[in-house]
Amino acid sequence: MATFAYTFKRGGWETLDTLWFVGANPPARRICVSGNHRLRLLVAVFVVKESSDGCINYGGLSAAVVNRVQASGRRGETIQVTQDVAPA
Repeated sequence: MATFAYTFKRGGWETLDTLWFVGANPPARRICVSGNHRLRLLVAVFVVKESSDGCINYGGLSAAVVNRVQASGRRGETIQVTQDVAPA
């Protein structure tokens, strides 16, 4: 598990993590943020999943291309981010 603070630089949607993985068994991950922040998952350039509860799973088989997890927030706002292996 990894925990870090993230401060929004511009506001709006900003990337918290990018996962590049090509292989037979890509890892499945989960990312959670403090507060009431929206998250979304982009695969390549398409939004494929959104979450309003502060947590989102990503990786797994969809990670054969680029996965990006983004959060929405206000410029200068700091959030706590926790990244872990996704529950089975």
